[in-house]
Amino acid sequence: AELRPEAQGGLRVHVHEAGSFAPLLQVEAGEVLTVVNDHLGMPKELVDARGRVAWAAAHSAWGRVTEVQRDAGAAEVSSPFRLLGQYADEETGLCYVRFRYFDAEAGRWCSPDPLGIRADTNLAGFGGAPTLVVDVFGLCAIQTPVKPGVRNQPDPARSLDTREIQNPRATTAQGFPRDNIKFWKAWNEKFPGQLSEANVMLINGVNPKTGKKQRPTSPKVDDHWLDSHPHHADHVNEKLVHHHSTWIDPETGEFQPGPHAFPVPASTHQGYEKQWHG
Repeated sequence: AELRPEAQGGLRVHVHEAGSFAPLLQVEAGEVLTVVNDHLGMPKELVDARGRVAWAAAHSAWGRVTEVQRDAGAAEVSSPFRLLGQYADEETGLCYVRFRYFDAEAGRWCSPDPLGIRADTNLAGFGGAPTLVVDVFGLCAIQTPVKPGVRNQPDPARSLDTREIQNPRATTAQGFPRDNIKFWKAWNEKFPGQLSEANVMLINGVNPKTGKKQRPTSPKVDDHWLDSHPHHADHVNEKLVHHHSTWIDPETGEFQPGPHAFPVPASTHQGYEKQWHG
């Protein structure tokens, strides 16, 4: 809840989803407003009990409000939340999270990362594309497709629990299954239709051009794959691999590996300053 001057609307109360940073309801100016969020939990609209849009915002990539519209007769209200976990400070123009302030105009943090280079070699950088990752503490962008608003929980619609893989060829250091071909076969079962016919042939050991048997190989980024993974558009014809998700515990600052994995283009996976492994 916020206690503001009467000229600014007085008391404003926020209700978040259970165990989440995503706002659910906002009480202001005598109205109970439903919050409509984007895929990562940033508020885009406030809708009143009559179905009128009291606040509809367009944002820059970094969460700066660029335009606001509202239906006639709706209360003049606004959401103070920006990128997931960020609260916009009207006095400074900056966005506050637990450990730092973020400048949405510049797309950078205002101070170095408290975790140092353990989180990112760019100490003031956001740590990834704001349409794909979130950083609700100001410590480290979560490097996984996350369930909107829920800290460190992979989105079940975009990841696979590798513990479902039986008799893997190998395991990670933490004991989770590591088997590229079995991962893709399990992915194809869980998400039928995401892999093209050619990619299904590849993971089943059939050459898509000749129809002859060959060693099973990883699928590739093709036009069919981009229908469900448009953020891979810069990696057409590149091999796909799977990344086991990791996150940083804000209390200990330690990396915590998990059993969930999701597809990434091979060039982003390993090597110096790659997105998923430095």
